[in-house]
Amino acid sequence: MLTPPRKLVLVNAVQQPLSRPAWQELRPDRTPNDTAARLSGQLQIHAATTAHVDLLADWQEQLDRTDEAAPRVAEQSAPVARFALKDLRSSIIFDGDRPIALYSAENDTLRFQSNEAPQHTFRDTKHRVVRYRAVSTSRFGEYFPPDVAGGFTRTSDEIVVRIPASARPAVPRLHYVVPTFGWQRHGETNLVASRRLGGGLRAYLDRPWFSSGEGELLGVVLMSRSFEDDAEQDRLRPFVSQWAADPVFSQFLRTEPSVFFQLPNAVTNARDVILPEMPGGIRVDVAGHTVAYDAARGLWYCDIQAEQPGYYPFVRLALARYQPNALPNAQLSRVVLADFVQPAPDRTAVLTFDPDNPDLCSLTVSASGYAGTADLDGAFQSDSTAIEVSVEVQRPEIGGDLGWTPAPAGATSVLIDEQRAGIGVLWRGRITLPAGRTPGRFRLVIKEFESWFDDAAAASIAAPKPLLKPRRLVYAETILL
Repeated sequence: MLTPPRKLVLVNAVQQPLSRPAWQELRPDRTPNDTAARLSGQLQIHAATTAHVDLLADWQEQLDRTDEAAPRVAEQSAPVARFALKDLRSSIIFDGDRPIALYSAENDTLRFQSNEAPQHTFRDTKHRVVRYRAVSTSRFGEYFPPDVAGGFTRTSDEIVVRIPASARPAVPRLHYVVPTFGWQRHGETNLVASRRLGGGLRAYLDRPWFSSGEGELLGVVLMSRSFEDDAEQDRLRPFVSQWAADPVFSQFLRTEPSVFFQLPNAVTNARDVILPEMPGGIRVDVAGHTVAYDAARGLWYCDIQAEQPGYYPFVRLALARYQPNALPNAQLSRVVLADFVQPAPDRTAVLTFDPDNPDLCSLTVSASGYAGTADLDGAFQSDSTAIEVSVEVQRPEIGGDLGWTPAPAGATSVLIDEQRAGIGVLWRGRITLPAGRTPGRFRLVIKEFESWFDDAAAASIAAPKPLLKPRRLVYAETILL
């Protein structure tokens, strides 16, 4: 009572903010050719115990630099913004001198939108999948030792945001396209099945990839089904994929227009994609395919599976880089046209052993073929492929692939029951094998040949003994017996 009063301020200091920051939403905003992204959203905080909130970002960068031996993935991180909560009586939050968010005391949240939004600068236009987290720092760190256990921060859960690409991808640098096929084999019972899966095409592409960032695909550009007018199709031919029947063969074809494709390997199918150089603003369909890196060739490649419209059709692919996570006018690069390629057709061979006689088996070869070929004047000539079936035996003194030779005459027999052109069964027959054979010493060999007219064969048609037409091997399979 004899001394002047002294005002005491009691601080209930907490080592960390009383609650973790929590994202309510976060979304990117990007304009064409923008090298940064503005982040709009809302963050729940505990402002009374928080001095500032740091916005941090982590992501994986897909790098394919031509001065490095191979592409790689690099982990990246960066600070994006700091929300300084100095004076809670003001609703405007600053990052340095820049207003960056609005604080709402009613629900204890930071809102950033429009011009008051943090900006994440990337210095390029690529698409990225970024993991953002908010780190709140306590207001009361000065009341604790600097090395106190547990620290002074609390961190939110990560929120994943896709930053869209803001510019068109680069044109793919196509090396070549080759036909491919795979095999499915089954032989666990008295039935042995082998299937050649045709219709495959592999496109090889030069480095670098990921010109538009993570998730860049190779797109097969297709004409939209909404354009059936012949004039419109003619205008679009330089920009879309097409197939056509080989005029040499009389084929059994699907009836739908040749500009449409069924591509089962596509990981995404997009309709009405903008291609700016298309005439009249017409849009296209895109079937996006993943790419992989071939370290031996030093090239990227993409496997494209196309449903076969006929026997060895001519296919010309229109290819472009496709970035599904991009602004509407920036999803597709310019189109590059591949050379015509003829994908191989499917073939299925089924060998069935007689349950009562293991030395007798039946073979069926089926798929789609052709009904005839064109002669020198283009007229139809009934013809088809020729399938030859034989049995081979391995000479043990040689071994390996070179040790297989035709089985001795009389030891085996092949009886043809059916051989025809068309779709379905192309060849059916019965094979008799040697009695008491050693498993694995004999094998069945199936070969299919096309026959062709050449100048010599054509000149000999009227001769007493015409020359045989040259042949081309189009299918071969071996089945170990």
